[in-house]
Amino acid sequence: MESKEVKFGIFDLINVVLCRWKISLFVGFILAGAFMFYAANIQKLYEASAQVTVEFDTENITDFTAVMDDSVEQVNLLDTIVNTYIEKIKTRAVAERVVEELDDAFLARITTPFFDVEEVLEERALENDGEVEPFDYAGFILKFVSANGEEDSQIITIAVSHPDPEVAMLLANLYVDTFVELQTDIRSQTNIKAVEFLGQQVDSMHKRVKEAEKNLQDYRRERNLVSVDQSRGVMSERVDRIGELLTQAQIDHFETQSKLDELSAAGEDVEMLLQVSFVGENEEWVRIYQRLLELKRERVILEQTYLRKHPKLIANQASIDSLNQSLKVAVQQFKKRVESEFKNTRARIDNLESELDKAETAVLDSESAFTDYRMLEAALANQRDILQRLLKRYNETSIAQNMAVSRFSILNKAELPKEPSTLSFRNAVLMSGALVGITLIGLPLVIELFDRRLKSFSDIEVLSGKPLLGHVREFKTTDSRFLAQEAQSQDPVFAESFRAIYSSLHLKSDLAGRNLSYVVTSALPGEGKSTMLCNLASSLTRHGYKVLVVDADLRRPVQHKLFGVDNETGIMAWYDSELQCDPAEDPMAVKELGIKHFGKGLYLLPSGGVSANPTEVISSSRAIGLFRSLKSHFDIILYDTPPAGIFPDATLVADFANETIFIARQFVAKRDLVTYAIHALNNTRAPVVGVIFNGVKNHTVAIGYGVSGSTPQYASGYQKNFSKYRSYYQSR
Repeated sequence: MESKEVKFGIFDLINVVLCRWKISLFVGFILAGAFMFYAANIQKLYEASAQVTVEFDTENITDFTAVMDDSVEQVNLLDTIVNTYIEKIKTRAVAERVVEELDDAFLARITTPFFDVEEVLEERALENDGEVEPFDYAGFILKFVSANGEEDSQIITIAVSHPDPEVAMLLANLYVDTFVELQTDIRSQTNIKAVEFLGQQVDSMHKRVKEAEKNLQDYRRERNLVSVDQSRGVMSERVDRIGELLTQAQIDHFETQSKLDELSAAGEDVEMLLQVSFVGENEEWVRIYQRLLELKRERVILEQTYLRKHPKLIANQASIDSLNQSLKVAVQQFKKRVESEFKNTRARIDNLESELDKAETAVLDSESAFTDYRMLEAALANQRDILQRLLKRYNETSIAQNMAVSRFSILNKAELPKEPSTLSFRNAVLMSGALVGITLIGLPLVIELFDRRLKSFSDIEVLSGKPLLGHVREFKTTDSRFLAQEAQSQDPVFAESFRAIYSSLHLKSDLAGRNLSYVVTSALPGEGKSTMLCNLASSLTRHGYKVLVVDADLRRPVQHKLFGVDNETGIMAWYDSELQCDPAEDPMAVKELGIKHFGKGLYLLPSGGVSANPTEVISSSRAIGLFRSLKSHFDIILYDTPPAGIFPDATLVADFANETIFIARQFVAKRDLVTYAIHALNNTRAPVVGVIFNGVKNHTVAIGYGVSGSTPQYASGYQKNFSKYRSYYQSR
């Protein structure tokens, strides 16, 4: 069978919708009503959002190259930090800080639209025998808070949704203020102790310098010293050298003490440690920390996609633990190095002080007053130098306290939302209308996709590969005998359908040759094959043919009912009599056959009963002889058989026929059964000559769409409104 290209155009779509628009519209209105009911009953939420800007010190941030998964990619540190702050906003620490700022009345406004906190606590107390923990306001608030940032942007939006618009606005603004304040506190706590310590050292050294200057002036007055010789020999140079080394050792000692204090203030917090200036200068630590941030952000994404025990999550956690351990080990090693340096500087100072005491003793022994004055002057110079260095370090630390990788500023405060962020009535109506429209178009298409029934002329021609002999419209009656015997005489349109069928059959079959026989069958019961056979026989007799109708349906015979005769004689009665058929004998004379004559060349051979073994009867040698002898006495024989899509009887009868006429009823015949039945009949001696499309009740569908759209071979000549020609028929 030649396959044809499947087509489905816009007009086919329109016809599909028109065919089932009532049920689709009904279902659409039901769905729309259900959606409107849902929209009317859901709790309305108002969303208020505030925006904060992360301002970066670009001199302290650079992009770096990270090696991950055996590939090199550029990691934007700015995006990493912004995403880190977004995740911090969603933490309990921020939510708990917000709850601390709220009074009981406002907390009640937050929970009242959902439940009564007191009732919840009472229920928990009953369940836990009186023991109940305080209500988790922080966890409850986190359900309504969201934070997000745009790509390549330094703006973070904090949004709060709540049934009370004022609560949403106030909570969003408080969230922004609290987050900015919390980050500022974290930034300032890192260096505050170091600044306090250096400030104390500066004050102490300043007093010592003042005291040393006073002592030097007193010494000069007491001994009447006007000037000091700049070169007093080797002893004086040694004192100077030791003094310089002692000064450097004391400076190193103070700086080491400052480092230890800053490290102690930072504790185990990695972020605070990296805020310490001399720690943040370590490129290796920064690289490890940024890789740690990337892994944490990757974990947030993986948790949204995979379960906790997924291999990727386990590998991610292992990498995070490894980096944390590396940072901790590095910090411990660095602290030990600083502590060792502190001890070494203390030992150096002790040694240098001891050496300086020895040198001073020697100088005093050798030079007396000038040496004393020199030592006092050197001590004063050393103390001044220490003071200058401490002041420089103090200023640097104070500046570092006000500098950080990032700073925050509030860009927009939240405003009072006027409309709910959830589904509004207007949007619900629009969406309901859209739902009706989608259902009106989509439901017919879905039904059509699963509907395997024959519906159009094109279905017949494409699926069967056979020409369409004609069609018969649905006749509004349940009286099958009337439809078989009288419909053509009373309805000219009905009669015209069979004239068209006769014309098609005349073109495709050699009716002029006479002595032809046709099997008339269908795929399923209820397709009207027996009624069609009666009307086709009547039409043939009106064209001058001597036609015999043979009821070869030995399972459920109906032809005797359609012709209004009994079924006492016929094929089974003759078969049970065990008579042989003489080809020369006139079958009309065989009493057991009981062939009825209805005038105008129309004859009926009833089934004569039913058989439990119909195929055995039909394929018997006696039946073969009977059917062959009948063929020589009539111009055309029409065999009525059981449906070929279910029973094999039609293929057996086809061995005695020339061709098969297949009957298919609109919206009843199944495509797969029709294809199967026609294929089986095409393998017999009586292949299908054509198909009659019976019971056409939807003319638009019959013409308009099907497997491959409308069929020009037949549909182009189809007229839907035959009533306009009725006057032509009645004028005869």
